[in-house]
Amino acid sequence: MRRFPLLAVTLLAVAALLPAAPAAATGPQATVNAYLGDCEAFGTASLLTTDTLVVRHLRPDGTLKAKHTVVVSGGEWDWACPGPNIRAGDKLQFIRKGETTPFRVVTVPKLSVRPDRVGDVVRGSTPGIAGALVRLVRLGCDPSEGCGTTEVLDIEAAPDGSFSVPVAALTGRDLILLDRTYLGNTFTLSQHVAALQVRPGSPRVTGWGSKVGQALTVTLKRGSKVVKATATTRTDASFTAVFRKNGASFNVKAGDVIRASFATDAVMTVPTVTIGLLEAGIFGVCFPNAQAIYLLRDSDGRVFADVEVVTDEDGYWAHAETVPSGTLIEAWCANATGDVVWKTITAP
Repeated sequence: MRRFPLLAVTLLAVAALLPAAPAAATGPQATVNAYLGDCEAFGTASLLTTDTLVVRHLRPDGTLKAKHTVVVSGGEWDWACPGPNIRAGDKLQFIRKGETTPFRVVTVPKLSVRPDRVGDVVRGSTPGIAGALVRLVRLGCDPSEGCGTTEVLDIEAAPDGSFSVPVAALTGRDLILLDRTYLGNTFTLSQHVAALQVRPGSPRVTGWGSKVGQALTVTLKRGSKVVKATATTRTDASFTAVFRKNGASFNVKAGDVIRASFATDAVMTVPTVTIGLLEAGIFGVCFPNAQAIYLLRDSDGRVFADVEVVTDEDGYWAHAETVPSGTLIEAWCANATGDVVWKTITAP
């Protein structure tokens, strides 16, 4: 699935925003930082009497998912993918090398975060800890796989672990991270704000719903014709819906009105989307008075140019750029709610 925005926030970058874990007093100590749904983890360890740490990754029923033997250097350890993803309810047992009894067991918490772009509020929960301190990190992202922190909110959850906090002007380009730190361990859950991604000329509409496991309907209206597609959001709340009519694919085109059931403002009149090359550079057309981004990719798919432009009242944009033959040009354009249209061409 093509994604806008794409998440490119490393665990280390997230950790840099978090308060330091409390220092250990006596006996072997270990902490963990992990991203729910990911296979990487890192943390600290001290007073081990060895430079090697064994971490047993267990499922909620106690069966073994993975066993990691990590080197502790400078009081820090980490493991990288590939490996099984870290899920809520999993247990991490920390064991000194050569021993069998864990000196610490950490249970991965069940976290939820639900950004509401219509009400400009983020809700969620961190059950199990009354009045837990949590951190919300808001990131604005672009399709070149880059995200930058735009807002950080430290809040205290209610006694039942729930929270609700206003966040101004949420759009489909935002990504919300929920960080919960307890007893030195930090777990992070991410959730894209609900958004539509439409590519004219394709029957597919992609994006993110407002929560995981959400059954949603995407409706296309073209004059008197109405075509509906259904989808269920995946474990990261992303979805793909495909328009079909009489058993055949039904491609989106300019002028179609697309509506998604995940938000009352998720309504898009598909604009004309073009990309062209001039002797002096690149030009295009999409939403009027909107932000657009174009990417240039080489034959290996690597981005070597990422340029942000603003369209005029007619939706036109242009930028001076030398484009080698064979370059893949992607143009993305977001409307005021963060819903996106995009198109690709290959430079002749």
